Amino acid sequence: MVIGTPMSVLLAIMLLKGYGSLGNHREHIEKRIEKWRIEYHLSDDEVRFLRDVEFEFHGDGFAVLFRGKPSDEELERHKAAVDALLKE
Repeated sequence: MVIGTPMSVLLAIMLLKGYGSLGNHREHIEKRIEKWRIEYHLSDDEVRFLRDVEFEFHGDGFAVLFRGKPSDEELERHKAAVDALLKE
């Protein structure tokens, strides 16, 4: 049990630190979308679409902490979805 307690404390610290960074992660994505909204004069529907695309790819919640590196195919699909809207 001596090892279990320090490991539990370490896990709790990691989760709390990760939870705090999730807010920063979400805020960063929202700021990027707001920048695009202004720069590209996006409608509310386009902003909703981009938000869906961004959070689907970059994640939201604890999945962000455990997601592996995206494949080249996933990167290309994400880039194509965003570029298609921003180039209109």
